[in-house]
Parts: sequence; structure tokens; C-alpha cells
Amino acid sequence: GLILNRDLPPDGSLVTSFVVYLSNGSERLEYSNVTENTTEVAVPPEFEFDYMYFWIFSKSSLAEATTPQVHSIVDVDATVQTVEFVGEDLDLENLGGFVRWTPNGAMTLPPAAKPLALQVVPDHQREGVLDRGHEIEVQVVLQEAEVPPASVLGKLIQRPFATPRGIASPSPASQLLGHAVQMLDLVVFHQLRLPPSKIFSTNLSFTDEDLDGGEVSNSLTWTQPEVPDVLVDFRVFLALSDASAMTELGAAPAESSIFFVNEGTPIENYTQILVYSRSSAMTQSTPSAVNVTDLDESVSNVRFEDYDLDALDLGGGVNWTPPEPLEGTKYYSIQLVWDQTFDYRSVISEVSVGERHYEIPVDTYLGTFPYMYVYTKSSLLEQTTPVGILISDTAPEITNIQFSDQDLDQYEIGGNLTWTEPLSRNGETSQQGWCGWPCLISLLGGGHR
Repeated sequence: GLILNRDLPPDGSLVTSFVVYLSNGSERLEYSNVTENTTEVAVPPEFEFDYMYFWIFSKSSLAEATTPQVHSIVDVDATVQTVEFVGEDLDLENLGGFVRWTPNGAMTLPPAAKPLALQVVPDHQREGVLDRGHEIEVQVVLQEAEVPPASVLGKLIQRPFATPRGIASPSPASQLLGHAVQMLDLVVFHQLRLPPSKIFSTNLSFTDEDLDGGEVSNSLTWTQPEVPDVLVDFRVFLALSDASAMTELGAAPAESSIFFVNEGTPIENYTQILVYSRSSAMTQSTPSAVNVTDLDESVSNVRFEDYDLDALDLGGGVNWTPPEPLEGTKYYSIQLVWDQTFDYRSVISEVSVGERHYEIPVDTYLGTFPYMYVYTKSSLLEQTTPVGILISDTAPEITNIQFSDQDLDQYEIGGNLTWTEPLSRNGETSQQGWCGWPCLISLLGGGHR
């Protein structure tokens, strides 16, 4: 495409028009006929020809001149080489990233930061159709142009623009970017037109192993997308179902397919975990998601009666009611606890799920621990807010022990040994308290020792 122009003849009083021909030297084809005082003819872009010259004849009202003015046609080839595009917008229907190419050595590079326009059109309009409603303005800097993130994915036009946005007339820059666009139609979109399983992280899996209500924890896993070369990392969020609110949990490196959600992570009102793929330039706007179910599994009705009658020792059965429903619990852990900060503890025993009773052996040392708690445990984590009771250490005290020897022989004793039996748990002396029937021992003479 160009503007063909020439000066008016010195004596133009008899000239009524100019006739422009395309010629190969032996044949000619009339291209345009313009009136006097006209000095240019526009040749549109994409004009196909097989001629070597423009012939311009002056014409009077009577006849056309027999000797024309001749202008040789030079066809400028501005085709670029080695066009590359790395799509860094990781959403299926969007594109974004840098277009890079090697310019033709015979052409002039565009000036830095020159505004041009890439154009995308639907597949069925791809061949030679200009749809100016789908332009994407970009800045050309030497040999690259950045396509903005989240640009609508379609088929890039396969021909140069005649007048790209910001350029008043055709220029090497428009041809250069136009041919880059033509090559991108072959290079980029076959790469980006991948099924979702190759662009998104798939097979997201998460099962809560934190058995405290309102908290979640476990390993989040996924299958790597098949575009790892452009990934920097994966960003992980807890979010509402409509993603209107979210909180970031952290990031996993690009080569990873696992992220550990820390123990005790508050779930608040969130219902799902989102995983965004991130390239060096942008973050995916359509993430992969998995729903989260918060497990809350604690025992109830913990009961224990100490049948070891020694102070600071325990013995007897501890009972509890299992959680309902029972999904994540694998073990129960019976522990002595100092206080409700749960910093100081002593494990008595662990039993498998299915049990609801454990017999604590006699002479189990209590020490100064005042509480007993039953923890639920998943295959990964132990509960941090268990259910328990205050321990009542059974240590009955016998008082008022008396004995008066009634045997008058040396080295022999006899008489009544008496004492006051311990109080029952309600503070009353009971004939069937800690000692059973009234405690009376008669030591008789005659060799009893």
C-alpha cells in the first residue's frame, strides 16, 4: 500500500485528466483515471499485482499522450522471523504475555513505545476480515510487544493493519507487527487451546484432619497442569463459595503439587480452597477449587471413679461417649493435664477408635495433675481442645487408732485395736464406707503375735 504522487506538467492548460496504468513492459492494465489538478492516487494495502511499473499518461479532451512517465515498483518485504509468544495468562479463555520477533534486516525498527493495535476475531471471521471492535492496544518497544493480561482469546488477524491505532498512515511498524500477528496465529493459539486439565491444577483433594471445630488442617494436593515452564508458583486461599471474600494461606513452588494447611487454621465462614497458578507476569483469574468440610469430633460424658485408695495414685475405669458422626477419629488419647493451657500433660494411654472404656491400672501415678482429658486423634493430628473432668483422688484416711494391751505376760499382747473409719465422699461416716463393717481386732494372749 502506498500513495503514488507526481508533479503537474509545466504546461497543463490542455490536460483534462491523468490515466494510471500498471505495466510489466509489454502489457499494461488501467488502474485509475483522475481529473486535472490531482497529483496522487491511493493504492490500498493487500493489493495483489504482477507488474513492474506505474505508467502515468496525460490526457486532453482529444487524445491520450503516447509517452508516459514511468515509475518502478519496489515491493517492500517486511516479514519478520522467529516469532515467539509465551502465554502467561493462565486462564483458558484469556491471553497475556510478550510477543517477540526478529525484524527483517532491510526494514526500519519501529520507534520505542509506539502505540499499535493487535486484533482478535472469531474463528469463522479469521480469513482477511478486519473486526475493529476487538482491538487490543499494545506498546511496541524495539522487538517485543506486551499483550495485556486477560485479553479476550480469539484468532489473531492474518494480515497487517492499514492504519493501526495511533499511526496516521501505513508504516514499517504496522507491517512488522502485522506480520508478527500473522505468525502468532500459527504459534500461539494452538498452544493456548488446551483442555482445562492441561491449563488448570486438577484433582484437588483436601480432607480435614483437624478434629477441632472451626479449624482445618491437612495436605492439599493437586495434579500439575501441563504448562509448567511458565509457572512461578501456586497461591492457595480459603474463600467463600462465590469468591467474594478470601484469605491467603500461602504459596507452593511451581514444581510442587502439595501444600500443607497448618494445624489450627481458622476456617471462619469459608467453604472452599482455591488454587491460583501464577506466572512471572500475572496470576490466573479463574482458579481451581475444592470444597472444605470442617470436622468437629470430640468425645462427651467423660466419667472416672478412682479405686486406688492411695494418695497421688490412680486406678479404675474411664468411660466416654464417642463423637457423632465419627469420620476422622482414629484413636483416643487419655491424658493427665495440669491446666487448660494444655502445655503440661502426661499420656496415660491411647486406644483405637471403637473403644469407649479404658481401665487405668492401679498405682498409676497421678502426681499433682488435677485434670483428666480424653483427646480424639486423626491419622495426622491430635485434637487441641479436648473434653475432660476434674479428678477426685480417692485417699481415705483412718483416724483415732487406739490399742491398750490387756495381756500381762512379757513379750505378749492382747486387747482391742480400734480406729475411726474414713468419711464417705458425702462427708458422713458410713458402716459400709471405706472399711466395710466396724473395724475391731482382738489380739488374744496365748502366742498370737
